[in-house]
Amino acid sequence: MATDLTVHSQFIQTDAASRRGLISAQAFGTHDGEFMARIKLDGIEIDLQVGADLAPSVLRAFAGRTSLDAEVDALELPRHPLWLRTCIRSLRAYRRVRPAAVGLRCVCDPSCSRYSELAFRKRGFFGGLTATLFRLLRCKPGRGGVDLP
Repeated sequence: MATDLTVHSQFIQTDAASRRGLISAQAFGTHDGEFMARIKLDGIEIDLQVGADLAPSVLRAFAGRTSLDAEVDALELPRHPLWLRTCIRSLRAYRRVRPAAVGLRCVCDPSCSRYSELAFRKRGFFGGLTATLFRLLRCKPGRGGVDLP
């Protein structure tokens, strides 16, 4: 297992340009508290087995985002109400301009900004704002995993 971790850490430290060769990342679920996934990178298949709380960070390091992140990104921008459209546009603009190190650091799935987008859509302005603030308080190493609003 130590050899696998060494190889994985070398891939994780590569820059975004190197990760463009990523073909797919397929999650297989959890087994005994471990997250298992197969990642294809430049024709090389890599099997990952990490703690479920680390899975979102590891997948973001390889692919830039998780499949749940991609689902949120694919949601249409609502036309109405205006406050919701403005909130979502602001969150998406933030994701485009934030430093990569911040985006890769998130330990939860979906990322905090995507969680916020879902919370505003589901709970309205004040409920979404409250859910987002509590999520930011929960988002820290060792407390990761899937967390939906």
